[in-house]
Amino acid sequence: MEDSSPRLFYALWPDPDTARRLGGLQKSVQGRKTHIEDLHLTLAFLGNQPGDRLPLFERILSGLDLPALTLRIDTLGHFPNVGIAWAGMTHAPPALAALQEALVQALRAAGVPLRDGGRFRPHITLARAAGRPAAFEGEPIIWQARTLALAASEAGGETRYRIVSSRSGVHV
Repeated sequence: MEDSSPRLFYALWPDPDTARRLGGLQKSVQGRKTHIEDLHLTLAFLGNQPGDRLPLFERILSGLDLPALTLRIDTLGHFPNVGIAWAGMTHAPPALAALQEALVQALRAAGVPLRDGGRFRPHITLARAAGRPAAFEGEPIIWQARTLALAASEAGGETRYRIVSSRSGVHV
């Protein structure tokens, strides 16, 4: 019997232009590519959660301060143990780590267990079942991260995501 509770996570979601530019990085990647509309940077993975907990997760989302975040995407990498090719930052801004830590603390205070204990490795998954990508080439992608989302994995043959709730932060 399939578990019908949604698989939830919190993530920074790019605007369409940034998503398109991130999608351009997939040229050097083999594997099952992430749909451009689904590219994101996960802050906390919650796993399967009962639907009646959605109001709690939405309250946590609305209680977070989303600072002005400028992410400089300038490197490609690979998690060989899970076959994920990713894009990321050589140097993540301290405000990103602070946002993720505030989220983890809010989840812990609410008694929500985190699958990976809240460990944070900021990256954008470009493809699954992938080998190591070529080296990053060209200009870095500057992402003004302004949208924080609570999202769910959609059931089905391929991985797709649905934003359950979102909020915008500082606009510069």
